[in-house]
Amino acid sequence: MQDCSRPRILQSVKCYIRSPTGTMNMTHNDTPLTESAGELLTIVEACALLKIKRRTIDDWRASRALPCIKRGKYVRFRRADVEAFLAAHTVTKREGN
Repeated sequence: MQDCSRPRILQSVKCYIRSPTGTMNMTHNDTPLTESAGELLTIVEACALLKIKRRTIDDWRASRALPCIKRGKYVRFRRADVEAFLAAHTVTKREGN
């Protein structure tokens, strides 16, 4: 019997297998994704940060313009990726105008 009731967003899944003696054996690494990825944003939080509609962020995600993390039905964005996306698409003032 496997018990995988740990938090869903993990860099690798941590599952325990209950042995016949009743002890739990760890089978995978348990490094939370948020430790290595920085702050993670939901789609709603990313939309609020960028002040755009969900359809726009869905289009950017589908075209792979905005990197995301997808784990099953859950989609998350690294705040650093969102800020890098903004920096890459920032228009600067032209010289001489």
